[in-house]
Amino acid sequence: MRAVVAAGPGDFAVREVEEPTGPLVVEVEAAGVCAADRMLWSGRHPWGELAWPMIPGHELLGRVVLGTPGCPVGTRLTAEVKLPCGSCLACWRGDSHLCPRGRHLGSGTPGAFAERLALPPEAVIHRVPDSLTTRQAVLAEPMACALHAVRRAGVRPGDRVVVAGLGGLGALAVHAARAEGASSVTAVVRSTEKASLSASLGYDAATQAPDDGAYDVVLDVSGSVDAVAVLLRAVRPGGRVGVYGVYDRPLPLDLNALAEFGELTVSGGHLAPGCFPDAIALLAGVDGDLVVTGTHPLDRLVDALAPADRPRLKEIVLP
Repeated sequence: MRAVVAAGPGDFAVREVEEPTGPLVVEVEAAGVCAADRMLWSGRHPWGELAWPMIPGHELLGRVVLGTPGCPVGTRLTAEVKLPCGSCLACWRGDSHLCPRGRHLGSGTPGAFAERLALPPEAVIHRVPDSLTTRQAVLAEPMACALHAVRRAGVRPGDRVVVAGLGGLGALAVHAARAEGASSVTAVVRSTEKASLSASLGYDAATQAPDDGAYDVVLDVSGSVDAVAVLLRAVRPGGRVGVYGVYDRPLPLDLNALAEFGELTVSGGHLAPGCFPDAIALLAGVDGDLVVTGTHPLDRLVDALAPADRPRLKEIVLP
């Protein structure tokens, strides 16, 4: 079987590997490329020492070829990234996505940049309807993340929302914000190309410099410290700030802006607990052909990992 084996930063190559064994084996239909995958490729990430080599890829869309009584052959599915231990305090209190002992699909266990993979018993799986196209269905995991980010930010009916980061998550966050009742959603962009694209994605407006104090909710899905600094000026007093990303450096904060002068609510977000069923339901309204800006075979995964000279939202691998 062919799979991408990551031996270390910058060293990703297709290899012949052993066939996965049960009890649950999935043939990969498509796999999304995430910013985290690009961090693994570049070596610039906050996760410390990693267990190389690995088969990366955690945005899975596949179909069962070796099934179980609860998940028979032919089932189309996706899986959550965290494989929780089930016995720690985080798991006991219902926060299994924060489980410190759990493994991750695509690092702690072989991932989706492969022709097939085995899902262990602790994997949290979700069925995906056949009515969704491949380019819609492969967005299940990032849509769940976008929905969790929006919910953690506290978006409520009637809210004016601004989102920084028009990549894969930003392309889907507008759908998530509208599903939670936002009255308007504005994109923070850095180019005229992204501004034009934002309108096609459903944003009401795009700006490079959001007005100070103009928004009920500000949400960063860019992973940019500079973008968070801009958003902290854009939120109104009493508003809500959502931070969902992996950041390469700390952000100096004026705590008086949060407390004395702002009374802001600041929420972080991680993965997508409890969001997959609602996220999958939202995908029927997403233009997958617009959001998926590139498709790659396994042996050209590097093209999706390296910096691009074109605007891209979500790149996917088709094994």
